[in-house]
Amino acid sequence: MKGRVEKDGDRFRLVVQKSPGVTETYFGFVTQDAAEGRAAELGVELPNAQTVDVDGDSRDDATAAALRLADELKIDLLAIPGTGKGGRVTLKDVERFSESSARTPGRTAEQGEPTAI
Repeated sequence: MKGRVEKDGDRFRLVVQKSPGVTETYFGFVTQDAAEGRAAELGVELPNAQTVDVDGDSRDDATAAALRLADELKIDLLAIPGTGKGGRVTLKDVERFSESSARTPGRTAEQGEPTAI
């Protein structure tokens, strides 16, 4: 499983990709180390070992256009394999993912939304 650590105000959360389009979020970590420790306990790979600041809306692992389109389509960027430099998610990646998801019977946009635990 893959995941990412996000900073939200003075707390951290761990977002885990359970399967394509399905995530679980663990909230309330006081430190980044605590969130990364929980990831290790769960066997979650943190590929970039970077923290995303959700307050500042910064995403080093996706282009701005990709982020906007993914937000519009309610797709979790973690579900999309990036083909850009360093594995960065590009606009074309989001478009391809959206097209392939639309062709999958029974798949809805809501399946890309994070699940709170």
